[in-house]
Amino acid sequence: MDVETHLQLRSAYDVGVGNVPYDEEARRRFDHHLKAVELGAGPIHTLALARIYVMGALEVKPNLKEAVRWYKHAIQQGSVEAAHELQRLYKHIENLERQSRKGGVTQLRHPRPPSSPAKAGDPVRRDGND
Repeated sequence: MDVETHLQLRSAYDVGVGNVPYDEEARRRFDHHLKAVELGAGPIHTLALARIYVMGALEVKPNLKEAVRWYKHAIQQGSVEAAHELQRLYKHIENLERQSRKGGVTQLRHPRPPSSPAKAGDPVRRDGND
């Protein structure tokens, strides 16, 4: 299959085409997204994949190493937005490591991508690294 076919199949799962259980639908949607990016889908799709790896989703656990890999790929494809988000992710990782060395981290949290609005109940950050 080519990039466009994988993107169309991903979109079909987005709107719930077919009779597939929700978690299986999510896994298939992610698999088609990943395959499309691996085959050369544009920077918008690569950036979306990096964000999935930062935050995690039903079908994939957060994986910062994979997130960095796909952010770098999106940057190579010309995404300025990916460069900004990767810089922010590096700062977040650095802060976590610093806090961990001081013994101040009780739980590792993944950063919210800049395009994701804060939700009620989200912790308020007071470190100036928003």
